[in-house]
Amino acid sequence: MTTFRLLLAALATALFAAPVASLAQDVPADGPHTTVSLIADTKTVAPGQTLHVALVEKIQKGWHTYWVNPGDSGLPTTIDWSLPEGFKAGDIQWPAPKRIPFGPLMSYGYEDQVALAVDIAVPKDLPTGKDVTLTGHANWLVCSNVCVPEEADIKLVLPAAPGPATPDPVSKHDIRVGQRAWSMPAESPFNATATYDKDQIKLHVAATSQGELTHLDFFPLDEGVIDNDAAPQITAGKDGVTILVKRAKGQEKPLSAFNGVLTYTELIGMKDNFTNQSIRIAAPAKAGAIAAGEATAPTVGLTAFLEAVLLAIGGGIILNLMPCVLPVLSIKALSLVRHAQSHPREVRMQGLAYAAGVLVSFGIVAGALIVRRAARSGRPPPCRS
Repeated sequence: MTTFRLLLAALATALFAAPVASLAQDVPADGPHTTVSLIADTKTVAPGQTLHVALVEKIQKGWHTYWVNPGDSGLPTTIDWSLPEGFKAGDIQWPAPKRIPFGPLMSYGYEDQVALAVDIAVPKDLPTGKDVTLTGHANWLVCSNVCVPEEADIKLVLPAAPGPATPDPVSKHDIRVGQRAWSMPAESPFNATATYDKDQIKLHVAATSQGELTHLDFFPLDEGVIDNDAAPQITAGKDGVTILVKRAKGQEKPLSAFNGVLTYTELIGMKDNFTNQSIRIAAPAKAGAIAAGEATAPTVGLTAFLEAVLLAIGGGIILNLMPCVLPVLSIKALSLVRHAQSHPREVRMQGLAYAAGVLVSFGIVAGALIVRRAARSGRPPPCRS
């Protein structure tokens, strides 16, 4: 899947002739749509301690980059490190994303600014009194209504000094700003279990709270498991949080675990006493029946149905009164007058031909949409967000 996505990104590069961003930490340059810099929360490197660094992405307004699971399209940011001997970089620590819809597709990513943190283990025998140079190469996909692959050579130089590393309040602030809008998921303290059938997955998190949980959302960590376009149904009660999601089409193989990030706002007491939280969920999964009443498809009441019918009639009237359509009505009326003098059999044949043309045209459009939706499980090219 990764190779396939990289090939798609290369195709997007060729199609859009995107210039490549060449950026460095010392003087971050403006790329086409993203500026990146590598920073640390300390001014020095201490032997045997963990160095906390972050790749800060400043994203042009109207564009976005992607989470570790990009959703229906896209590619996550990657970093290929070139570190001194004995240094070891951990995985990127991904803040919770937001939903980014585009037509029938749903992606997960970031806008404006985000800090992707990485912990780097420093060897205990690191000589002090010299500078340490950390370098790497970052790749990411930035998208609006089109996508552009971008990349950067990143570099960070810090002096190695004995004792505790000296904090850098400026860089700490920049990292907090890059993470402020994107809550960093914590390990969940709650038990979680998942049940699945061929169509749905039901996740229960035994979360207890002193206050009210609102603005709940769930993001799957594993690609291709759920239908990203179908919004999860989430309910919070005294026994915890229940999440019901639709399985991705064609993904009916057994699940051993269901992993993701749960985000929510916790309101305690006073109206303005709230905090945004996110937790990582790793739930063992087992096959089982999910009650029919828990189906993800919402029911439509009579009132809503009548409102939809009235809106459709009103929209049809407005459409027919538009300057581009109104002249066609007179042409059609004259055509009907002419046909009134024709043989009844001819009138019926022309009416049937007209109806068949309408049905075939809409059938072609519907078929194209069905094919496109079914192809989502194969990941569409990342040329749309």
